[in-house]
Amino acid sequence: GDNVGGIHTVVRAYAKILPQYDIQLVHPDAESDILVRHAGMGGGACDVAMLHGIYFTGDYRAAKNEWRANHYVISGIRRAKIVTVPSPWVAETLRRDFRLDPVILPHGIFPEEWVHDEVVIPKTVLWAKNRFYDVCDPTPLNNIAASMPDFTFYTTIAAPGAPGNVVPIGLQKSDKIKEWIQRVSIVISTVKETWGIMYAEALAAGTPVVAANLGHVPNLIKHGVNGYIYNPRHKGEVQYALRWVDQYRPTLSANASQLAGELSWEHAGERVARVLRLAQRMP
Repeated sequence: GDNVGGIHTVVRAYAKILPQYDIQLVHPDAESDILVRHAGMGGGACDVAMLHGIYFTGDYRAAKNEWRANHYVISGIRRAKIVTVPSPWVAETLRRDFRLDPVILPHGIFPEEWVHDEVVIPKTVLWAKNRFYDVCDPTPLNNIAASMPDFTFYTTIAAPGAPGNVVPIGLQKSDKIKEWIQRVSIVISTVKETWGIMYAEALAAGTPVVAANLGHVPNLIKHGVNGYIYNPRHKGEVQYALRWVDQYRPTLSANASQLAGELSWEHAGERVARVLRLAQRMP
């Protein structure tokens, strides 16, 4: 499908790269050698449970479906032969709360698909998530934008009370959000991400990323080289970061494009294939 959510993007990438390693994805009802599950979907037994994250229900007023998803995650982890996570940040939660050391399978991108000659719009920032609940809260963007009236902030979802320089663009199909990523000056991350595919894609497009020091996104960025990592508790630092990145964008953009190969599926795909082969050999 064309869903732009991170998990859908990963599944599409697996379907594209795994045949290079003689591994084919099949329909769930088809005969298969091993069963791989998203750990949050149903919680049934499987060979490999792929966990993309867990809801930190103690941090906010979580919805019933989030508690249910966590229940499925716990059940799936307990019944899987191998458990994988996309980043050390997610692994820390499992090590601490589950006494389990998962296999880290990072995601990736196809850098060559992000090379472009689009004209960049000066002093523009993109915030993009596919929902307005749990950790995907655009509210911080309001405060940032209100203090930077000379910048335009495009967002897929706007929080109530957004100032005039916050422009909602709505949820976008993958080809359209790609154009936004390529044309804005900066992509911003204000939330905890379990990996951060969109931000890696932005770097491949030569779009510098400004990210809060939360979750895994800071690990994708080389601070001061292809983006800026700010402390969300330091008043005014994000505004400084955006202006600094805007000022030095040509250099940061060139660095981002050059370094994007380090985040390629070419490297990540081989690790995925090794884990699936291991699961096939396990009794």
